[in-house]
Amino acid sequence: MAEPYAAAAGRRVFLAGTFDVANYGDLLFPLVAAARLAEAGIAVIPVSPTATKPAYADAMQPVAATQMLADPAFEVCGILVGGGYILISQAATGLPSYEAAGIAGLAYPSLWIGAALAAALRDVPLLFNAPGAPFPFSSRRLQEAILPALRAADYLSFRDAASASLFPAPDLAPRILPDSVLELPRVWPRAALLQEHQALLRRHGIPPERRCLALHVRARAMGDVEALAARLSDFAEAHDLLPVLLVLGPELGDRETAAALAPRMRTATLLLNEAGSLKTLAAAIAGAHLYVGGSLHGYITAAAYGVPGVMLALPAHGKFRGLLKQLGRPADMARDWDGALQRGSSHLASPAPAALPAAVPAALDAHWRQIVAGLGDRAAGSGRRAIYLRHHLATNCGLLGTSWLLGPQLSGSRGSIKV
Repeated sequence: MAEPYAAAAGRRVFLAGTFDVANYGDLLFPLVAAARLAEAGIAVIPVSPTATKPAYADAMQPVAATQMLADPAFEVCGILVGGGYILISQAATGLPSYEAAGIAGLAYPSLWIGAALAAALRDVPLLFNAPGAPFPFSSRRLQEAILPALRAADYLSFRDAASASLFPAPDLAPRILPDSVLELPRVWPRAALLQEHQALLRRHGIPPERRCLALHVRARAMGDVEALAARLSDFAEAHDLLPVLLVLGPELGDRETAAALAPRMRTATLLLNEAGSLKTLAAAIAGAHLYVGGSLHGYITAAAYGVPGVMLALPAHGKFRGLLKQLGRPADMARDWDGALQRGSSHLASPAPAALPAAVPAALDAHWRQIVAGLGDRAAGSGRRAIYLRHHLATNCGLLGTSWLLGPQLSGSRGSIKV
């Protein structure tokens, strides 16, 4: 899958993440990074466990992580990691595409440990684009594999303090900064999305001025489907809103959840289960009067475009609290539907939410300046990368012996080796 990128001229970077999974939020990271780095004349090559492009017209085509490691067709000036919840060492169970491809066990490690190895092998800067970590690691794994990889980075950032706390090494000193998708208006300005929202309503025979409730329901939050449909219908009717049921994570079960809920709604409802583009999904949120749902990036999209929102946090991952603390909006997190709809009613009775705190764009500006500067100084981290590569080889030889290292070239008789 080198063809879309191999012939491109100019400076290029790999950006590692789960950009091969049909999940709205993850697919926005390369779009935002591409918009930001284009200002510095740098193009983005998304990297994922597989080279599968999700079925959205505007999703970027990824290359496989194996190509990041070893494909000489790609010349890059650096490797970026993230964002998203990808700092994971466990198998990617529950993602059918990875299980079908037989790579579930290494899918997540290939994106960050693999990125560190690729940066060391290519001797190019390694920078972290504020990814997150949902689960703790064993002490042995931290010391042998993870912290050495992070120490090879030229720039380290996480999107929340909870993630940073899982890497307890005082010498790392990472930055904590807001999710980069808050800059989605750099990709699609608000005016363009409002036009897209009106066009979406017209395509479904709905007056473009209709007030909408952008609604996202994950299976883990549905409970009794009949009862939830009744509550959501009552809420929408009380506030004169058209529910727009969003399928933001088809591979995460959203399509089945929305399909079960939609026919049970007692008020007219738009089921957006076959969106052809990420822009359409963003427009459905940006043009709404309120967003309520379990998707972090559904809420982030709402916040980025000035739409009041409520985040239904089930479970209450650190990424939810971390983001809302950065935005100064802790009350926007709910732990059940009663709390979510109560907060939604409060939003609808109040003026539009304030703009994002000035600290948010300032932090993201500084973040991208640091990334561009790091990409321009290949020599600065060369020694760290060499140390990491030696450590990785020594550790794995200690664990597995040396046959894996020597065997492919040196095993067998002289006559069996073709040179």
